[in-house]
Amino acid sequence: AIIISDDDAEIHLICGLALILVVVMSLAGLPLLWSLQSRNLFGFGLLPYWASLLCVPIFIGFGSFLVYRAMALRAGLTRPIAAATIARAAANAGTRVSLGLLGGGVPALFLAELFGAGWGALGLRQRVRAHYGSAAASPYGIDALLRVVSKYRKFVLLETPSTWVDLLAITLPAPMIASLYGPAAAGWFALAYTAVSLPNSQIGGAVGDVLQVELADAVARNDRQAARTMFFRFLGRLSIIGLVPLVAIELLARPLVPWLFGSDWEAAGKVAMIVAPWVYC
Repeated sequence: AIIISDDDAEIHLICGLALILVVVMSLAGLPLLWSLQSRNLFGFGLLPYWASLLCVPIFIGFGSFLVYRAMALRAGLTRPIAAATIARAAANAGTRVSLGLLGGGVPALFLAELFGAGWGALGLRQRVRAHYGSAAASPYGIDALLRVVSKYRKFVLLETPSTWVDLLAITLPAPMIASLYGPAAAGWFALAYTAVSLPNSQIGGAVGDVLQVELADAVARNDRQAARTMFFRFLGRLSIIGLVPLVAIELLARPLVPWLFGSDWEAAGKVAMIVAPWVYC
């Protein structure tokens, strides 16, 4: 909705509504996570008691990053998006390594996620505010927010269910595998999935930013044929490009994984070969 909004004033209003929803949904996830932990469903019982509370600010930071990312895309600020993404990953990895060396254990992992999410959101927020700072915001209020919801209700009705399904498909396998086959199998899967998805996620993320901007421009011109042609052209090219890491993983994962991570992780190479077609599709 932000990318195809009418003007900068409406963008401010949509952004405010999106940030409100980020906080509300993050808080709503607290009882769900606590229930999964208390009932030890999908292996969530293995998490420490404070994990649910710390997940709330992590969710808020990540959701805020996505909101500011959409605003930056609308403004064509692709370089700040790339810089913020790299900074978020660096903050996460740096915190994880430094606290890990100090014996941080599980708390270090959660603090790394929190620091990474917050750092990325704050960095991108500064760039977005600098760009939109001179634009007058629409007056906030219940009526104004309801008008925005009504105008862009298709996004809520169509994208919300698919987004939830996508997130469940990404987040549920690891805890389900842990509860069924133990933490070792979950570790093999996590390593394999991370390694396999890295090339496609980096390429797809960069191309996706460009595609969203171009599609929004076509929609603004009401040129549906151009949008349809553009979508299928990007889809075809990405399908061909994605074959390169897929073939490489199928040929090299089994010998390379134990060589890089040790013999204890040999099974992760076999898992990577199984997961690769799923990630490609």
